[in-house]
Amino acid sequence: MYCSFYGIREKPFSITPDPKFLYLGKTHKEAFAHLLYGIRERGGFIVVTGEIGAGKTTLCRGLLTHLDEHTLVAFIFNPTLSALELLKSINEDFGIPSRGVTKKELIDELNQFLLEKRTEGKNTVLIIDEAQNLDGEVLEQIRLLSNLETDTEKLLQIILIGQPEFRYILEQPRLLQLNQRVTVRYHLRALSADETAEYIRHRLSVIDAEDKILFSPEAMKKIWRATKGVPRLINVLCDRALLAGYSTRRKHIDGKMIEQAKKEVLGGPAWGGSFRFVRRIRRGLLPASLLAALLVLLTVGLRTTLRESGRRSGAGEGTSREQVAASEAGTVGVAKEVASLGQPSALQSGPPEGTSSDAVASEPGRSEDALILGTALSDADGAPVSPESSRQGDLQGEETGPGEAESDNEVPAEPDLLGPGEPDGPGTLSSPQGAETLEGQEAVEEEFRRSFHDQALLETREDAFMAVLRRWDLALSDAEKRRLYRSAPDLYRAAKAFGFQCLRFRGNINRIRALNLPALMELRLGEALTKRYVALLTFEGAYGRIAPPLADGTSLVPLGVLESFWYGTAYVLWKDAWGGRRYLAEGMKGETVGQLQASLKKLGYYRQAPSGVFDGKTVEAVRAFQRDHFLDEDGILGPQTRILLYRALSQFRMPRLEEAT
Repeated sequence: MYCSFYGIREKPFSITPDPKFLYLGKTHKEAFAHLLYGIRERGGFIVVTGEIGAGKTTLCRGLLTHLDEHTLVAFIFNPTLSALELLKSINEDFGIPSRGVTKKELIDELNQFLLEKRTEGKNTVLIIDEAQNLDGEVLEQIRLLSNLETDTEKLLQIILIGQPEFRYILEQPRLLQLNQRVTVRYHLRALSADETAEYIRHRLSVIDAEDKILFSPEAMKKIWRATKGVPRLINVLCDRALLAGYSTRRKHIDGKMIEQAKKEVLGGPAWGGSFRFVRRIRRGLLPASLLAALLVLLTVGLRTTLRESGRRSGAGEGTSREQVAASEAGTVGVAKEVASLGQPSALQSGPPEGTSSDAVASEPGRSEDALILGTALSDADGAPVSPESSRQGDLQGEETGPGEAESDNEVPAEPDLLGPGEPDGPGTLSSPQGAETLEGQEAVEEEFRRSFHDQALLETREDAFMAVLRRWDLALSDAEKRRLYRSAPDLYRAAKAFGFQCLRFRGNINRIRALNLPALMELRLGEALTKRYVALLTFEGAYGRIAPPLADGTSLVPLGVLESFWYGTAYVLWKDAWGGRRYLAEGMKGETVGQLQASLKKLGYYRQAPSGVFDGKTVEAVRAFQRDHFLDEDGILGPQTRILLYRALSQFRMPRLEEAT
């Protein structure tokens, strides 16, 4: 909604884990290095833990983009499965045409697949997210999978990603065998104050918005203090601040806008009471608090003494029920007066979360004196106020007392995403137009889930493959295409049956846009479903045309919806006009190197006469070409660089996702 106002092509602070926004702070760099090391060494288990929102999933997606096509990955996002369901999901994710129904049959199929891939020089990696939700039986099954090995190495590298409690789960005696097999461990920590500022600048730089959106130093500081460096919360807070800037027509984000955004997205959580209590103690309320507590204890003690005395002496010995009640009431009144000394709500701790004061007061056996510290509140003039109004006043008031500046080292309150507050007049950030857009996207997302619910994985893959083939205009009937496809065991050999190469790659929607070829996309449509496939055939503005269409006939869907279900793996079909070795790098020689040099010279990237030797000048030319076509600048001629080189030469006919403008 605000992108056109700021002059940017996409939102910089989306909470979807897009790997192109991956920021590697100190702790993230260390975690990344641990993951790459563990995969290369092919040893035991790799365990990465981190707080909620610390960036674990984004780190994993970034890892996927750094693995070459010789590394096959199965990614399990829903670990709340039985051991049998887990095995089926792993086989499906690896693309194994599984027919097994028992654990043994499924493991045998997986073992055969892993052996075949190892002989082909490929690595296989299993990543399981939200590992803290795995039960004991499933964890034991995962341990047994690590026994799939040759005499010299493991066939399957297993990475477990979880929240902090997963570390303690592994320490249970019953999981000793699994815990001993963990060779790499790392805990992902939140960002520091400096890293938080760098993180914000990094996300803006990815979309070339550094000079279009400015966060003041004060705003950066307030963002860190509100979020404690948790990336997901930083994104939520910054996104809301940009919306505030849009609503006030300002592109400079200052501290006041962050405070407003904080109120709307971080809300007034239950944890605020304890921190307000600490701040009020610092303002000199400790003596009053201790005195009130002492009076409560005296009240309870006096009541007990009078009751015991009444029971021993009886009503005729000078202590009546009315006298006991009057004495208790007097003590409670004194305690109330003490509780109202100083600042309002100084003694509030509140009833248990989710319980109103009325509900507490009505509990059997709870007298008024038991509620003094819980709900007896008064304002500065001594007038009673409700817990709700006191809480709201505290949230909207100053965080420090008069003349007192909060310390920069004060621990900020733990944020709790409660969503935006109620619109309260001018300046509200809600937008009917935005809500309608959100509802429309949610409707498309629901239609995605409904359309794929009753379809099998292999069925969707075949339909998507056929749709991509149709874009290449092959002189074959659909029946002949399906016959050839079904005769091949996997996508790679199916592509060869039609004279194509199949490129599997990981990235984001911009990588597909750069290759500009129809693609098969692997989708995940909720916890109940495993992988499904869809073909992306064309880009049409902010929409993509897919095949097969959804159940209601929709074939043009928002790219944002498509990305929300896509986890970064895609396949494209392409034709290799030169042949020879698939990868060419510095130091290699041959006819294909000469063809590369001649082509780069024709395009203006290489100025020497073709020598057939992949020298330093050739590396520089390849890097320049890759840079101009949004590819990784590694100076190596691989499939992606070849595809774009063939297209740039205009000698080879290829279908396009979008035509040049």
